[in-house]
Amino acid sequence: MGLDVQDVGGEMATVQYIDWYKNRRLHGELRHVPPAEYEALHAMAYPVTATLETS
Repeated sequence: MGLDVQDVGGEMATVQYIDWYKNRRLHGELRHVPPAEYEALHAMAYPVTATLETS
């Protein structure tokens, strides 16, 4: 019960699409930068200053 060539090709296409969608696609609502880049810039501009402790 292994993967055949079509399954692997479909998985690669999915991985490539997700990579493009998060890392290369220019998003108009995010000042025309890729979502991953915008998220990194946002994290640097607004660092987390508190943590939640659980018991």
